[in-house]
Amino acid sequence: MNVLGSDVVVDSNTIHDNASHGISVRPWPGGMAHGVWQLNPDWADEDIQGQPTITGNTITGNDRHGIECIGSEPTNVDTLAADNVFSEVAPNGESRVYVGWLGLVKAVHGDTPVEGAAVEAVDAEGVTAYTGTTNAGGCAPASASYNNAYTWALMDEFYVDSSGAMHMCNPHTVTAASSDGSLRGTAAYSWDGNPKPEGSDIDGRYQIAIVELKPWVEADGPFTVTEGSSVVLTAQGSDPDADEFTYAWDLDNDGSFETLGQSVTFSAAELDGPSSHTVGVEVTDSAGLTATHEAAVEVANAAPAVGVISAPLDPVQVNTTVNVSAEFTDPGVPDTHTAQWQWGDETASSGDVAQASGSGSVAGEHTYAEPGVYTITFTVTDDDGDAGDSSFQYVVVYDPDDGFVTGGGWIMSPEGAYAPDASLTGKASFGFNAKYKKGANVPTGQTQFQFKVADLNFHSTEYQWLVIAGARAKYKGFGTINGDGDYGFMLTAIDGQINGGGGEDKFRIKIWDKASEDIVYDNQMGAADDGDDATIIGGGNIVIHKSKVASTQVSGVTMTGASALATARGAEVVFTLSADANVSAEVLNIAGRLVGRVCTDRASTAGVNVLLWDGRSATGTRVPAGRYLVRVMARSEDGAQTQSLVPLMK
Repeated sequence: MNVLGSDVVVDSNTIHDNASHGISVRPWPGGMAHGVWQLNPDWADEDIQGQPTITGNTITGNDRHGIECIGSEPTNVDTLAADNVFSEVAPNGESRVYVGWLGLVKAVHGDTPVEGAAVEAVDAEGVTAYTGTTNAGGCAPASASYNNAYTWALMDEFYVDSSGAMHMCNPHTVTAASSDGSLRGTAAYSWDGNPKPEGSDIDGRYQIAIVELKPWVEADGPFTVTEGSSVVLTAQGSDPDADEFTYAWDLDNDGSFETLGQSVTFSAAELDGPSSHTVGVEVTDSAGLTATHEAAVEVANAAPAVGVISAPLDPVQVNTTVNVSAEFTDPGVPDTHTAQWQWGDETASSGDVAQASGSGSVAGEHTYAEPGVYTITFTVTDDDGDAGDSSFQYVVVYDPDDGFVTGGGWIMSPEGAYAPDASLTGKASFGFNAKYKKGANVPTGQTQFQFKVADLNFHSTEYQWLVIAGARAKYKGFGTINGDGDYGFMLTAIDGQINGGGGEDKFRIKIWDKASEDIVYDNQMGAADDGDDATIIGGGNIVIHKSKVASTQVSGVTMTGASALATARGAEVVFTLSADANVSAEVLNIAGRLVGRVCTDRASTAGVNVLLWDGRSATGTRVPAGRYLVRVMARSEDGAQTQSLVPLMK
């Protein structure tokens, strides 16, 4: 049955076995090809105009809706399901009662229709169901028939369940924008069927989406900022009437737009990252129309910044407590923190953190059991897992009873060692001694290093500290180059004959300008200062002497650790005897000829001995600068003899 509108009552009919709908109500004639209609013989297919009342009908065995109403409503639309009897209706799942009003979009600016607005309708599944343009009445589409796809696409579908409740089947969201893009709006269809709106030319009931076009605004986000800092928020907007309009921001997402300006500053000073915060921007035109838009501000966590570690600058004796401390700051004021000290001797300990308002301090203490040059590292980690650290170089731990070091010889200086001219290579000679005198905490001795190709002649003037650990000795001090300037130096010496020394003596010296901290010379350029990197010597020897020297012989004598260091007047000759002996020493030229005598048959005791040469020849004249050899000979009471021949640069 096709009911085409009169104010009649359609009742007491039996409609069965239709290939489509049982009763179909539409406001216009000739709308749809109904296919095969199998009606009760007592009922003739006819058109009825107007708004009918449908009640008391028995509808059975139809393939689609029992009662279908498109664009027109029966007077009893809310009770259709209860007012009629349905049996075996819609085996394919369609509803007993279906109501679908004509779809229409109307775009307005205030009370004025907007012509030429671009319209788009998207269904619940995100599929674009319709695109079009509004007419002079602001409507899209302005006219349609049942067969027009866009009318059908815009039609939201409803059905009435057995209790009479109405349900939406396929809601659409409609957007519209003025032809110049300056006005925008979004709306959804109303639930109720509305009478024919102005601007449309089809009679019937309408499902209308009235899109109010307003000034539009969009925030330029998303924005990112690190906790504790700030970011500028910006937005873009427009108004079709070129009205003056104002921007205002809701920075705390409380619904109040209290911060004026197209560009404003968002502060993350008290925020904890990582976190996300919603901000909103609103524009208001001179007519009072507003538009809003939201954006996200992503707040990133910031790692804590660790300050300089406070630690002893002077050398510390072994088994002495070392006290350290450091401060830190964190832009993330709400963050909490943990701290750890790494002491450089393969041990670590946690630190007690005292913090407030994004800053804090940590103290620690440690006792070193072995002499060495140690790097302390301090790490602070916040509750988000980001960390900051700081290092202190170096804590020098010494044992004054651990002996002394002597050495003399030469190395082949590698390319890159001499910073002013990295291409220079060649033989470089050295001679040194360093020891702690009894009761002293600063070592004494002399260090001389000469790299003739570069015209570099370094002499030490002062020592700061000395560390002897196993086969390695390391000490630091100051000196001059070619008799001038103020330079720092650090020397590393490895005695290859001591357990752990590797079988070969090694030498490294690093010299730098104290004022600029520029490196002048380092034969292990770029290596860590607290490491064991050194160059194998080409000649001479390096000896680490233990404080107590015990002779392993009942008779006889041995000599170790002999070295000769130039002094302002002459030279200092150092050696160790295994037993008491008479010592003679003489200075030779490179050809082995006698230049001068240091001493003859001088009574010397077991242990470390030092001889001084006044720099004069056997005839009493001053010996010129140059390279020499010093021969030291010792003879014990039982007649046993030993000797050492060491280089001397004067």
